[in-house]
Amino acid sequence: MAYKRAHRVDNVQAELFADLRRFGFTVADISGVGDDIPDAVIGRQGITTFLEVKTPRGLNDAYRISVGQQLFAQNWRGSPIIYGHKAEGVTRDFVKLLKHLGQWK
Repeated sequence: MAYKRAHRVDNVQAELFADLRRFGFTVADISGVGDDIPDAVIGRQGITTFLEVKTPRGLNDAYRISVGQQLFAQNWRGSPIIYGHKAEGVTRDFVKLLKHLGQWK
């Protein structure tokens, strides 16, 4: 299988990963993998999911998601992928995932 080269690392990534660690997450940076695989694997409270770091574009903090990233998300059979650029938003979406899975404590 041929892999695409990884894209540039988002400017907000290091700060976001540090903030998530302060919020109690485990963060594994996998941004160098490429092939439209998300930037990180994050976990907390026994639940693991992918995180795609995105810089907001335009109104309402909309994110630009490539076709390849969309296809990866559609074909992924694990937990939903979280998209974000701030620890507060990622944490909010992670809590929604926990509630959906009946894991919220």
